[in-house]
This record gives sequence, C-alpha cells and structure tokens, in this order.
Amino acid sequence: MPYRSEIDVTGLLAVLADKGQTTCLPIVTGNAQPLIFRAWQPGDKTEAGAWNIPVPLSSSPLVEPDIMLVPLLSFDEAGFRLGYGGGFYDRTISSLRKSKTLITIGVAYSAQQVAKVPTDEHDQQLDWILTEEGAIKCG
Repeated sequence: MPYRSEIDVTGLLAVLADKGQTTCLPIVTGNAQPLIFRAWQPGDKTEAGAWNIPVPLSSSPLVEPDIMLVPLLSFDEAGFRLGYGGGFYDRTISSLRKSKTLITIGVAYSAQQVAKVPTDEHDQQLDWILTEEGAIKCG
C-alpha cells in the first residue's frame, strides 16, 4: 500500500492476482524487526497497521515472497535506495536472501532517480527498478 508519496502498485497487484499469482502486503511487527507478509489482493479487507498503513487482516495466511516490490524515496542505477530510514526492507531482504532466491524490484517514479544514493554496510542492493518509463536492471 502506498505510504505518503510512494507510487501506488495496487493496480499491478490486481493484475498479478488475476493471473493466479499469490500477492501479499508487508507488516511492521516492531522496531528493528524484519517485515512479515500476509496474503492480500485488491478488494480484500484490511486493518490499520503501523503508521495507519493498511495491512491484511491477522487471519490472512502468512506468506514468504519470492519477488518483492520495494517502495522508495530515491534510487540510483546501481540499485540502492533511500526509504524512510527504519531499515525494515533492508533487514527483510537480507534475512530472506539467506534462505532463498529473492528478486527485489524497486518501484518508483523516474523523477526519483539520483546519481548516487549514500549507502552503508546494511543497505541491500535491488535487482531491478520499475518506473513509469520502464525497467532498469541494477548492478
């Protein structure tokens, strides 16, 4: 679900769900914790999560994604991103990559691209960036 000025990908989730793909939404469980995911598709009921972001009902099944759409505030061609600073996505990507192959796709407007995003050792590189102008293979 879009938060503040993040791009809205619910239309993309609807297309994926219509094609039989399992879609889900992230849920913040606490500070400095990785996200968890519960099954959800457009039209399903939600409840208020952290920062009043809509999340799937607690009765929805837990899901471990193979492909993750990652929101961002800015990105560079190498696949690094800036978010809101909580580190939730970086912790989650790092954790999932330890046990499985995970494809990460940053979703943004093309105007959010910058020459270089400042990084540290905890920042996770994305595989792709998807904007209204097309896809960028990172790395």
